[in-house]
Amino acid sequence: MSYSYLFKFIIIGDTCVGKSCFLLQFTDKRFQHVHDMTIGVEFGSRTIGIASQPNHT
Repeated sequence: MSYSYLFKFIIIGDTCVGKSCFLLQFTDKRFQHVHDMTIGVEFGSRTIGIASQPNHT
């Protein structure tokens, strides 16, 4: 796969502030009211198409 742009983000912060919920909202467009505490790391990805460029999947 080739991409025109590829951005990577790292979300860091104190415990129990909503980092995993923020990631879930961004990647899956849903909000989970109850979420177990994350032990270790959590990964997510999302492909976003730009109107002037073709959508890469």
